[in-house]
Amino acid sequence: KMKAVLLVAALLVASVVAYERLWAKGDVLLDILQNGKDELHIVKFYDPTNTPEIYGKVRENDRVTHELLEYMKTLDEGGENAFPTKVFYSTVDATDPYNANIIHKADFNQTVLDDGPVIVTLRHQSGNLQYGAQVIPAVKKSIEELKTQEQ
Repeated sequence: KMKAVLLVAALLVASVVAYERLWAKGDVLLDILQNGKDELHIVKFYDPTNTPEIYGKVRENDRVTHELLEYMKTLDEGGENAFPTKVFYSTVDATDPYNANIIHKADFNQTVLDDGPVIVTLRHQSGNLQYGAQVIPAVKKSIEELKTQEQ
């Protein structure tokens, strides 16, 4: 009986999460992004440096992450923003030397991370890079555009 309860609980938790977290980093993550199937990848690049001079950046990283994760919950099948393929979410620590190649391939000036995260949305190895004050609305628009890409 206990196993049945645990199975039901696991299914309920699994049905709530609209995306899968990828824990890969560096070249392993880059390989996944470059050779992925018909999937949506949402990759957040961030600088975790936390000093008194840049507390605003840390708060912005937290705010954007919270809003992004809340939005991603709506991407599951039957959700208000249902996405037609599997959705993967990854984070890239820009201060980790192991991630240097993927940051180079993303091709953005790392000084933009001083104000908050950079978010890349990809499907079929192409997509958009967004950052700045309106990053979440830009991500939502990009994902809507990626929904219509041919398989």
